[in-house]
Amino acid sequence: MQTSMTTSQAFRQLLCCHAIIAVNTWNGINYLVTRRSWLTLAAVTIVSIAISAICIMSARAERDHSLKRQAYLQQQIEQLQIAAEMSVQ
Repeated sequence: MQTSMTTSQAFRQLLCCHAIIAVNTWNGINYLVTRRSWLTLAAVTIVSIAISAICIMSARAERDHSLKRQAYLQQQIEQLQIAAEMSVQ
């Protein structure tokens, strides 16, 4: 298989394409922030609210799981205490 490009030329071309993508992305973000600031503000607010809600739900689920585990362990302790009292008598 014969190619018309060497490896070093291919890497240079790849670097050039990545640079073009980065510049175009930066220009797009800059356009949104400078020309459509209200849209950007709304998008950031919506994303922040969504991330906050997800974090809050995760913390609540973790708390509920811990409380359920604590109640189970407390029940086990009470059963062991009852068993220990019965064996002493």
